[in-house]
Amino acid sequence: AYYARQKLFALSSLARSAYAAKSVYSGIEGAKAEAATGTADQRKVQEELVQQVEESLPTFLQTAWDFAAMDIDGTLLSVCGKVVKDLSIPWVLRLRRARALL
Repeated sequence: AYYARQKLFALSSLARSAYAAKSVYSGIEGAKAEAATGTADQRKVQEELVQQVEESLPTFLQTAWDFAAMDIDGTLLSVCGKVVKDLSIPWVLRLRRARALL
């Protein structure tokens, strides 16, 4: 249940990032259209685009963090399982390993 919730959270973060990227992309396309018609001040358009990217940056970083955390959790689960379930050593050593992980 924990990993399902974590994956769901990461996917929702990915959806928020996609929406933010779409917003930035549409801003760029709008700026190109204004520049083509010559109705916009270039400096003002650039400032607006920079502001859009800066507003979206926390969303992108949160998404990267969520996926990195999910990867680290999965790796730890796999490694700890292998350390504790190693049948090539006596059960006493496996028990010591399990206690050491706590």
